[in-house]
Amino acid sequence: MTNILLFQRELRIIENALIERATSLNSNFVPIFIFDEKYLSKITNKDSKQINFLVNAVVKLKDELTSEGSDLFVFYGEKNDILKNLVKILNCKTIICGRTYEQDINKVYANLSKLCKVDEVSDSFFSDFNIVKKDGEAFKVFTPYKKEFLKNVKKLAQNFPQKKSKFSKINSKELISLFQNKSLGFIKDVNLENILKIIKFKKSDLGEFDVKSGESKLEDFCKNRAKNYALEIERTVSGV
Repeated sequence: MTNILLFQRELRIIENALIERATSLNSNFVPIFIFDEKYLSKITNKDSKQINFLVNAVVKLKDELTSEGSDLFVFYGEKNDILKNLVKILNCKTIICGRTYEQDINKVYANLSKLCKVDEVSDSFFSDFNIVKKDGEAFKVFTPYKKEFLKNVKKLAQNFPQKKSKFSKINSKELISLFQNKSLGFIKDVNLENILKIIKFKKSDLGEFDVKSGESKLEDFCKNRAKNYALEIERTVSGV
């Protein structure tokens, strides 16, 4: 039995609830990412930093998965059509994907549910619960709401994956051969320049907004800047 792990926004291998779910099912899974042609065609700025950042993140994710003995298979085209074809080719039983409130993606999920199980996983602290009183009514006073909110966050944080998951080995050569022989829009050479060319975008300088330094910047902020955050905001607002 083969499952598909569909990456969309969860482009990391640590603290990733989707990977945790996929590895817990005790069956083979194929990690994939699809550059959705329909979505990309709506973006008129062809040197978009947003798209450059996304491509960089996908390339980095593939490198990370490969280092763990897994892989990432990247495609370009109509997301719904590619997924339907992959389900058939891989004889897929389950697609593990991120829960979303975007209508277009939910339509894709609905179509796929006719072919296999769609396992929607929340990858966020803030999408699995509503903060309400014991009688189900909404809070009208902030302090009781805050206390209940923090209790819920603590419970979720305790259950959220904290480390890298263990990956089963994957036969990349066999899958690459399979995908290349089908009209799937498979991208074999996953690097920044090649992907940008295929999806019809131009390279843009991200400057300090670099996906590779995200974790180090967060660590630096927490250790060195968070304690003075209020002061920095005050200085920014006042122009000092």
